[in-house]
Amino acid sequence: MSLFGGLPVIVTLAAQIECVEREIKLRERVYPRWISEGRMTPGKADAELAGMRAVLATVREAGELKRRLSEALQRAGAAEAALAEADEGLELLLEADLALIGGAGACLHCGAPESPEGAPTHTPACPVQKAIAAIARSEGANQ
Repeated sequence: MSLFGGLPVIVTLAAQIECVEREIKLRERVYPRWISEGRMTPGKADAELAGMRAVLATVREAGELKRRLSEALQRAGAAEAALAEADEGLELLLEADLALIGGAGACLHCGAPESPEGAPTHTPACPVQKAIAAIARSEGANQ
């Protein structure tokens, strides 16, 4: 809402904090004169300044809570992405069906021969290899 006929203005949290800080400084300069002129009592001046300082503390706290919430949401998004990647890896493993053809030591999907360690050596396009890579990426993201 504009008092001067212009378009509504969006005021950031940082700008709100600066505005309240300026208002407190203004009141700290003006109130002593008003007290000496009898326009305000010292008790009223103290109460008004305390109220504005409380507003400043509240706005700053809101900013801190907003920052912490944003960080938590970013962490949750990263965790969700890692879970999705792990799910993809598990689905690929199920699709791949790690059974070896007749115990001959070859991968059912890519026909890769068994390595000297006893496990098949998969081709990059093999669903088993894709699953292994997806699980490794998700484990790396969780560390």
